[in-house]
Amino acid sequence: MITKKIYPLAGHSNTDPGAIANGYREADLTKELRNIIVNELKKRNYLKFQIDDDKDGLSTVLKKINPGKKDILLDIHFNSASPTATGTEVFLSNYAGDTSKNFAKELVDGTSKIIGITNRGVKPETLSARKRLAVLNKNGAAALIEVCFITNANDMAKYQANKIKLAAFIAELLIKYDTL
Repeated sequence: MITKKIYPLAGHSNTDPGAIANGYREADLTKELRNIIVNELKKRNYLKFQIDDDKDGLSTVLKKINPGKKDILLDIHFNSASPTATGTEVFLSNYAGDTSKNFAKELVDGTSKIIGITNRGVKPETLSARKRLAVLNKNGAAALIEVCFITNANDMAKYQANKIKLAAFIAELLIKYDTL
């Protein structure tokens, strides 16, 4: 019997703080949201998950996680650009299957609605700043979410006001796709 698992990952760690703006560090935000999602999973008695270690850089995280073909992986990030840039978006591998595409669409639509910000859509990794995202090319269904813009004070205020509701939605969505 194959045991399926969820991988909620904080896109940044103590070794890579990510973007810093408006009094926030991306690493702190990603870890906090991941932890709230994990608490929501636990509330639902859903314990089949593995999180990343906040001390590890990306290469170490990639070595430690080993999702199977039926697992679901979510890499959490906050976007950075001009102070007027707004919205949420989700990136997928250029080779994403239908499960990843469906998961990403529900994720971006729900995040936009819950936070009350622009839906920037689902995009291939080639449109990301790095053009290729290693975490998206592991086994299983995988998506990288840019929750909102850390550089936009309004995005951040809306996120902060709705992060618990967002985490509950994401936990439910992860469970849904893990049990398909």
